[in-house]
Amino acid sequence: MAYRNRSDLNILSILFFIMAGLNTLVLLIWGAILAMGIYQESSTGWRDPIGVYTAIFIGAMIVAIAVMTGLTCWAAICLRKTERRVFCIVISALFCLSFPLGTALGIYALTVLTRPSVRALFESSQPGT
Repeated sequence: MAYRNRSDLNILSILFFIMAGLNTLVLLIWGAILAMGIYQESSTGWRDPIGVYTAIFIGAMIVAIAVMTGLTCWAAICLRKTERRVFCIVISALFCLSFPLGTALGIYALTVLTRPSVRALFESSQPGT
């Protein structure tokens, strides 16, 4: 059973890194859209207020995706080291908002992380115990 738990955590870690890579790809696409929008709006002198609000919105989306990508990488490392179980559960729950891949990954991660044997594995790897 311990081997299965370790194997599931390693698979989750790999899937989290893949999700972070996909987030990075989305980040690059949104960055290109923002760059094209800024270029177009700067040529017209920023006369259209909708263009300004759109640039602000896309910029906020880029920041949110970048933060989530960083947290996803950190959660993948924590899964590999069997540390910070609650943090990994929170990130898994946030994945459920990202339909359809994130939802599938989030449900799988929550299923694995809420097992009593996985909880014991995380507790046994904490320093001082």
